[in-house]
Amino acid sequence: MVDFLQNWGGLIVSIVSLVIAVISLVKSYKTQKLQDKVNSLEVKIKQYELEKINQEKESKEKTLVEVNVVKVSNNNYKLRVFNNSDKSVFNVKVKIDKEYNVPIIDNDVLPLETLEPKNSFDLIIIRYMNSASKFYVITEWEDENGKTLSNKQLKVF
Repeated sequence: MVDFLQNWGGLIVSIVSLVIAVISLVKSYKTQKLQDKVNSLEVKIKQYELEKINQEKESKEKTLVEVNVVKVSNNNYKLRVFNNSDKSVFNVKVKIDKEYNVPIIDNDVLPLETLEPKNSFDLIIIRYMNSASKFYVITEWEDENGKTLSNKQLKVF
């Protein structure tokens, strides 16, 4: 038995060491693949967060003027024009094409020089018998950089 251990003992230890090294190499490879996947996901998460931050920044910089139709009484309506953004808008104009036969009565306040964020103003409109029940309202305004923007909305009485 001692003779066997002397002749084959070193070989057995070497084989066991080789097996352990191969197992270690395989586990290390799998761990590295997993780490690569984690790194890839981290990069995607960072890109998503950066895009989200940029979108939030853009939405804060954008301006939007919208209009709602509000019924005051029978056949009397008003347009509520509001600044649905976080920045002031300037030279606000509102128009309805004549083809719809929906006149804006207090058109003398337009263009409104400044409309502060989240504020609104009202314009009286009248509905006649031959007025269209659906019509487009077009709002135009300038942002703080002087860029002219517009919004066209379909409205219903």
